Amino acid sequence: MAKAAVALVLGHVLLTSALPRVPRVSRASSGSVTSKPRAGGFRGRRLQDILRNRATEVVAEQKASSSSFWESLPRDDPRSPPPDVQARIVESPWRGGLEPCPETTGDPAEVIGKIPEALDGVLYRNGAGRIRVGSNQYGHWFDGDGFVSRLSLDPTRNQASLTCRYVRTDRYQRQEGAPDEAGFRSRGAWTQREGGALGNMGRSPTNPANTSPLSWNGKLLALCEGGPPIELDPESLETIGEYRMENLPKGAFFSAHPKEDHFTTDKGQGKTIFNNGLVIGPPMTLRLLRATEKEGVTNSRTLPMSALSFVHDFALTERYGVIFLNPYTVSYQDLLQGLVGTKALGMLYKWRPEDKTRIVVFDKETLEVIRDFRAPAMTFDHVINGYDLDEDRIRVQLLLHPSDSILDIEKGRHDMYQSTWTQTTLPTFHNIDITLGSSGSPPRVDTYEVSPLLSELPQINPRYTGARARWGYVNALKPLSDGALPGKLNAIGKIDLETGEFTVRGFGDHKYADEPIFVPKANAQAEDDGYLLTYVYDTTTHKSEIHILRADNIMAESEAVISLSHHVPYSFHGCFVKTDEV
Repeated sequence: MAKAAVALVLGHVLLTSALPRVPRVSRASSGSVTSKPRAGGFRGRRLQDILRNRATEVVAEQKASSSSFWESLPRDDPRSPPPDVQARIVESPWRGGLEPCPETTGDPAEVIGKIPEALDGVLYRNGAGRIRVGSNQYGHWFDGDGFVSRLSLDPTRNQASLTCRYVRTDRYQRQEGAPDEAGFRSRGAWTQREGGALGNMGRSPTNPANTSPLSWNGKLLALCEGGPPIELDPESLETIGEYRMENLPKGAFFSAHPKEDHFTTDKGQGKTIFNNGLVIGPPMTLRLLRATEKEGVTNSRTLPMSALSFVHDFALTERYGVIFLNPYTVSYQDLLQGLVGTKALGMLYKWRPEDKTRIVVFDKETLEVIRDFRAPAMTFDHVINGYDLDEDRIRVQLLLHPSDSILDIEKGRHDMYQSTWTQTTLPTFHNIDITLGSSGSPPRVDTYEVSPLLSELPQINPRYTGARARWGYVNALKPLSDGALPGKLNAIGKIDLETGEFTVRGFGDHKYADEPIFVPKANAQAEDDGYLLTYVYDTTTHKSEIHILRADNIMAESEAVISLSHHVPYSFHGCFVKTDEV
């Protein structure tokens, strides 16, 4: 059972899976959507009014210009997908951004505008760069092979170059030795290998290393909940191998959203982070850990779990860490199906709202659990931030899904080329206020929506992690010029985390933005004194570009646009590393 259960941790639950209930908005200009709260709701026309009776339909997307690239692509072109996949891309051209791309080494890119001086460094991103091998599709978007991109920026010369590499995990190398149509040579969390039940019996799901990059003590690590970090060369992106952090056992799992602690100053120790990772049982437990760059793990503690859940993200405040274990779980009884090989382990998760959401609050100094209690069932992928309201209250800011939407979300992710974008599943910004309570009173949770903007992949100024930040930056939904929905998150949003007001910046009906990465200026005076970097996929050319925006005014003209010679597949998470830290 221990080996077979490895996979079930792979829950890096991301965005683009479906379009949920729609916010009320007012058009500020052709390129933006803004919203202000007022008594009784938000100003402006509701998107439901724009769409009228089409609110639950998959909308028609841009037609001739977007689909013509794929319709005219010769069958012998190396970019040409199988006919059924190509037909689905023609139907919804944003899906072209799911396609794999060639590896590159230092390819020069065209720079339009001026790269700001503050961006002397490298933008790393990680995602599922290959979700099909030939006509065989992985069983889930999150089973795709890890693909890391390295965009090098040189403001002095106003030059940029791109390097892209697949992470050479064991499973990737086994697959490379097989013909495209031979089936999968390794088991994934949601994907069975060839050979039926016998071929999968007792086999552990493999680690795709496809979720986020981490710059740590001069090293570059590819992270995923499904296994230990994989070390890459920061310059060439060549795979070095499994990275073992000091004082952790070999093979220890390490989740994809470690949080840097800006309140602790360990002189000479470099960065301090907190994280968690699944410990394979039985019984299953979750390891909480604190680590510094110089000493490795300095403290750890395990948290027992009554069913197999996964933790993709968590909150950190000045004094506490907050873990949410949502009731989308695998029971130990159901694990047996995975053990005997009859079903992919990730397919065994079930939504059990009657179990409620388990909330664990731990002390940062000791990792001791302060409160461990249940709250009404909720489901989310990402935390925006967390901070202490006072000695007895914590605020966690989340992008919260409707509680009954997880099955619809997962249905879309099982086959991204046929994803049906509905009105029920994208999250909105909520505050989760936790009153810890004294020894004589139980903890209490108050949950309320702050902004109705449909969005995912949130970022803040990283210097404000654990403190009360004013601004959040997200991959947001912006209606097309005809009022229809775009089929996927396509824009960049800036949210006032106090009032819920927001501004949304689009890039055109045929362009789809990704997660924004915030980079502060060296001598920043204000929280939003910095830049946002985002990849944007162009459906008409099947190429990507990187936009550099002013964080204090995302509607201003891009400071620079970096045009690539090809596309980079949609990715999950990224980080920016200054040149002197690479």
